[in-house]
Amino acid sequence: MVLYTDGVTEGRVGSDLFGEERLRAVVTGGDRVDLAHAVVDAVLGFQGSFAADDLAVITLAMPGT
Repeated sequence: MVLYTDGVTEGRVGSDLFGEERLRAVVTGGDRVDLAHAVVDAVLGFQGSFAADDLAVITLAMPGT
C-alpha cells in the first residue's frame, strides 16, 4: 500500500504534472524496501530537486509478500 500527499501527483514542471501514470510506473517497478524513497526521488527529479508543495509518502507491506 502506498499513501501519499497531493504534492506527489501534483508535482509540476510548467503545466506538466507528475501525475498518477508516473507514480504508477515508479510503484510497479520499484523495490519494496526503498519504495517510499523511490517515489520521493522520482518526484524531486521530475521537478528539478525542488518540492513546490508538500511531499510525503508512506508505504506498508505485509510480511512475506
